[in-house]
Amino acid sequence: MKTKKWMIGFLVILLVMSVFTAGVSSGRSFEPGGVELDLFESGEGSRDDPYMIDDVYQLQLMGIYEDAHYELEDNIEAEETREWYDRRGFEPVGDDDHPFTGSLDGNGYEIRGLYIHRSDTDHVGLFGAIERGSIENLGLVNADITGDERVGGITGSLERGSVENSFVKGEVNGDESVGGLVGENDDGRISKCFTDGEVNGDKSVGGLVGENDEGTVKNSYSTAEARGEEEVGGLIGTNDEGTVENTYAAGAIWGDDDVGGLIGEDEDGRIRNSFWDAETTGQISSDGGTGKSTEEMQSIETYTDTETTGLDQPWDIARGGEWSGEIWYIYDEEDYPRLRGLEEDDDDNGIPGFSFLIFLPAVILALAIYRMKKG
Repeated sequence: MKTKKWMIGFLVILLVMSVFTAGVSSGRSFEPGGVELDLFESGEGSRDDPYMIDDVYQLQLMGIYEDAHYELEDNIEAEETREWYDRRGFEPVGDDDHPFTGSLDGNGYEIRGLYIHRSDTDHVGLFGAIERGSIENLGLVNADITGDERVGGITGSLERGSVENSFVKGEVNGDESVGGLVGENDDGRISKCFTDGEVNGDKSVGGLVGENDEGTVKNSYSTAEARGEEEVGGLIGTNDEGTVENTYAAGAIWGDDDVGGLIGEDEDGRIRNSFWDAETTGQISSDGGTGKSTEEMQSIETYTDTETTGLDQPWDIARGGEWSGEIWYIYDEEDYPRLRGLEEDDDDNGIPGFSFLIFLPAVILALAIYRMKKG
């Protein structure tokens, strides 16, 4: 007991020195051992006044307040996470025991170069586990994420929460329940999202979602390549009583058993108005959805003409350059449908964060003290 108190006291002293050397100033604080320290630029963590995040260190500090509300106020440069925690990278926010229950609004900004390499860990992603929390308006670019089971770009697992208007571009690797966006969707909602890049695993591997358990996936797509052994799908690896509507997949798919262009394996799911490109995926079958040629996939009639095989109700879609509030747009006979509002923004408005050598120790120490207090 004396040793633990001595360690906490020592960590607090180092944390105070590190934070104040960096010159942190904000309206909200963390109080280890009664010492008040400011960690965010502004905000109180409430829905009406969320914490504002403008660098990768503050992004990591979301793990302290797992029930708080956050917003990005700039693009986040995260390439240096490759050097963090003995090259294990960024530590996922929330886990199975302490899931993230708050919200993050990306405000249309991107997190660039996020690196996580924790091949012996379950629930891996920017968020390890989300329960009743929400993520929206967020993009991950050049992500490199590796875990064991329940691995996804945005979150390893989503339970009765939501991910909307978000995307992931990069590589996601794991063993089971591996998805480009979400590893396992348990009664959660995914809407207006897409993925591009590579997804690799063993079982329940999907370009967008690894395993969809009674969850809903709507108005979303994947052009990511997906590789696995069994239950591998261009959009979803395993769909167990889940709802899938207005979706498509167009990335190359590889696997041995239960492999599908859209869905690897479906168990009593509801799949409507969803398609896969039988040419680019390399798959002529799927456990749900309708296969089309590349020419058909890039035709607006596929998504508007209800006489088209596989379409019960028209998508909310307009021709490129003519849309006015529709969810989708398409440059007819030139490209696949795309989601309005999720076009790539090449402007770099990033504001440099605090130096790695000065501020990162504060992040690590704050999390260490937090865990010691909880444990």
